[in-house]
Amino acid sequence: MEAKRLTILALDSYDPAKAQMNTHIINYLKKLQRHVITYQNVARIPEPRAIGIGKYQTIYDNLESEKGREPTITELADAMVWPTSEIERFQSEQRKDLSMTPADDSTTGFYYFQSPLNPELPSSDQMQAMQFVYYDSDPIDKKILEYSLPQLGFKKTPMTKKWIANKLKLTPHEIRRRQRLKGTQIKELID
Repeated sequence: MEAKRLTILALDSYDPAKAQMNTHIINYLKKLQRHVITYQNVARIPEPRAIGIGKYQTIYDNLESEKGREPTITELADAMVWPTSEIERFQSEQRKDLSMTPADDSTTGFYYFQSPLNPELPSSDQMQAMQFVYYDSDPIDKKILEYSLPQLGFKKTPMTKKWIANKLKLTPHEIRRRQRLKGTQIKELID
């Protein structure tokens, strides 16, 4: 409706001596983005914090693969050159209480929600949550969910992060990050 209103305003104020019609209308429609952002629930993580999250996740994964176990707070602090108190605070903010164990090693990082009655089929609440998150996602996240969750009915078996990353031309770390975000959203809807 806002786009129609702006187009009508553009047509009313159009002057052929000043600009072409399509340019004039496009310039008016740029205001549409400001209108939409006003009504969106857009949460932004401050850039230094987002960089810290990425750095933490990368170093954590590297240390875990090197040592074959979860790294200690001291090891993380040394590798990141952060004080141990900052590492502890950062870990408490990661909200590990929302995570679940992955289904198997080939799909680590994404969370499967299974019904206690039948381990292969999710409960109706879980299925509704997965579908809600799927339909509310952007196109890239939809593809990741299609490849990762056979319960949605797009694939019979989940694909590996490496395969999904090659298919979507993203890094495995980005796939893992997006899967964790969607897993958290599904978990929040179920709880």
